[in-house]
Amino acid sequence: MSAAALELVRQGFALHQAGRVGEALALYDRALAVAPGLFDALHLRGVAACQAGRHAEGLPFLERAMAARPGDAAARGNLVLARFGVARALREAGRLEEALAAYDALVVLAPEHAAGQFNRANLLRALGRLEAAVAGYDAALAARPGDAAALLNRGGARLALGRGEAALADFTQAAALAPEDPVPAVNRGAALRSLGRRAEALGCAEAVVARWPGHAPGWDLLGVVLGDLKRREAALVALQQAVALAPEAAEVRGHLAGTLRDLGRFEAALAEYEVAVARDGSAGHLVGRAGVLMDLGRGEEALAGFAAAVARDPADGEARAYGSLALLAMGRWREGWAAYEWRGRMPGSLMERFGAHGRWRGEMPVAGRRVMLFWEQGLGDTIQFLRFVPLVRALGAEVVVSVQDALLPLARGFAAGVEVVGEAARPGAGDLHCPIMSLPLVLGVEPGGVPASGGYLSADPARVSAWRARLPGDGRPRVGVVWSGNPLHANDRNRSLPFVALGGLLGADVDWVCLQKEMRAEERAAVAADGRVRFVGEVIADFADTAALVALCDLVISVDTSVAHLAGAMGRPVWLLVPTPADWRWGTEGEESPWYAGLRLFRRGRGDSWDGVLAHVRVALEAWRDGRGSG
Repeated sequence: MSAAALELVRQGFALHQAGRVGEALALYDRALAVAPGLFDALHLRGVAACQAGRHAEGLPFLERAMAARPGDAAARGNLVLARFGVARALREAGRLEEALAAYDALVVLAPEHAAGQFNRANLLRALGRLEAAVAGYDAALAARPGDAAALLNRGGARLALGRGEAALADFTQAAALAPEDPVPAVNRGAALRSLGRRAEALGCAEAVVARWPGHAPGWDLLGVVLGDLKRREAALVALQQAVALAPEAAEVRGHLAGTLRDLGRFEAALAEYEVAVARDGSAGHLVGRAGVLMDLGRGEEALAGFAAAVARDPADGEARAYGSLALLAMGRWREGWAAYEWRGRMPGSLMERFGAHGRWRGEMPVAGRRVMLFWEQGLGDTIQFLRFVPLVRALGAEVVVSVQDALLPLARGFAAGVEVVGEAARPGAGDLHCPIMSLPLVLGVEPGGVPASGGYLSADPARVSAWRARLPGDGRPRVGVVWSGNPLHANDRNRSLPFVALGGLLGADVDWVCLQKEMRAEERAAVAADGRVRFVGEVIADFADTAALVALCDLVISVDTSVAHLAGAMGRPVWLLVPTPADWRWGTEGEESPWYAGLRLFRRGRGDSWDGVLAHVRVALEAWRDGRGSG
C-alpha cells in the first residue's frame, strides 16, 4: 500500500476534522489517484461528500469502500445514510421511480432501518401502489414497533383499499400512542364513517372539535358526517368553520361546495367549487363544479367541465357517469347511453355483478340464445326499463328478467314468452346477461323511439276487484297522491315535500287516496287529523296491490317516485311534480316526457318553494275535474 496515499488520507482527515471539507476532498481524491482501492480514502471521501449534502456524489465511494471491506460496520452505516440521503433527494426532485429504486437498495442492505422502510412505504402510497405500501408499513413497524406515524399511514392505505376495519384498528392504536395529536382521532372518525357507523363517527368528530377547536380537519369530518346524516344546515356551519381555519384547503372547499349544493344554494356552491378547482384541479372537484353548472341550467359549460374531469383522470368512472347523465338530460341520448356504461365504476354499483364473461352488449345475434336481463338500481328504474325486455324477445332470444322481489307479483306475465324471476337469480351456465339499464344502448334507442310509452304493465283484475270493494267510490273523480319517497334517496330533500304543503291542493273536490305504502311517522297524525286523504298503506302488500289502486284512480299526482313510474307504465294519467334540476330522465324543460305518454310534468323553478307549483296544479286539477279527465 502506498505510503504517499496514506499520508494524503491522514492530512485530508485532519482538514476534515477541522471542518475544511473542500480541502479534505481534494486530498482524498489525490490519495485515490495513487491507490484507487484504498478503503480509508474511499470511505472518508464518501463521508465527506455526504456531510457536504452531496449524497449522490458520496454514494459510489461508499459502495466501493463496502465492497473493499464488507464487514466494516462504520462503512455499512455510512452507506445506509448515503442511500437514505440519495433517496430523499430524488423524491424531493420529483424523480419518484429513481427514489423508489434507491429506497429498495437501502432496505435490502438494512431492513432494520425504520426511517428507510417508512419513507419507502410513503413513496409507494404516493405512487398509488397501496398493497405494496401496506407491506412497507408492516416492515417499518417490524423495525420500529409502536410507531404512531407508521400506524397512521398504514391505516390511510388500508382505508383507501376499502379495508375499514383494519384501518380503524390502526387509527385507534395510533391515537392511543399519540393522545395529544388530533390527526389519528380524525382518521379514526373517517374509518368509522367508511364502515357506515355514522353515530360513532359523529361522536368521534364532536370529541375532536371539542378538544382541538382549532383543528380544521376535525371540523371538516364533523361537516361531512352531519351531511351523511342529512343534517345539512349543521353540516354547513361545521364546514364554514373548517374553511375559516384552513382557507387554502381545497378538499374542505369541495365539501363545503357539496353541502351548499345539497341545500340548493347553487351559486354559492359554484363559487366554492371554483376555489377548489383553482387550488386543486382534481377530477372530483371538476365533476362537482360541472354538476352545479348543470343544476344552474348551464348545460354546455357542464359538459365541458365533465370532459375536463375525464381528461384529468381518464379512468375516473364517476366523471364519465355523471357526464352521461348530463348528456341524457339534454336529449343527447346516443352519446349519453354510451357514456352511461361507466356507471359500473360507481361505488355500490350492481351493474357488473355477474362479470364480463357472457355479457351481452348487442354485438352478437341472440336468436336461440338464453339471455338474462337483470335489475341494478331502484324500483322505479326497473319499472321504467322493463319496456325494453320484449324487444330482446323479438330478436329471437329466450329471455329471463330478474327484478326486485317487491316487483315480482306485478311483473310476472307482463310480456309473452318472458320468464320473470326474483332479485337473487343468477345467469345459468352458457347464458348471456345484460343489465336492464344498458338496453337503450344495446337497442339504439333515441328520444323519438321510446317503445311502449302508452303503457306496458297492468293490474291483476282480481286485486282490482278486491280494492274496489274495499274503497267504494262516491261519484267524485278519484285522485291518487304521493308526496314523499324513500327518505334515504340521495335527492329526497329536493324531490319530496311535507304533507302540510298539500293543504291548498287538497281543497279540490276529488276523492283523494294516498298511494304510499310507507309514511313518515311524524305525518301519520297529520294525515289522520286532516281527514281528506285515505291512507291504506298498512294493507298494501306489494306493488301488485299498488297497481290495483292506481287502476282505480282517474289521475295520479306524485313526486318523483317509483309509484309515478308504475302509473306511467300502466298508461294512466300522471302529473309529476319535479324540482329544478330534475332527474336526468325528465329532461331540462317542457311538460311532456318521451317515457310515458300520459305523463305531465309540473316543474318547480330553481330555488323556488313548492307553493307555486302546487297552486298551478290546483288550477289544473279544477279544470280537469270540471272536464272529467279532459286535461
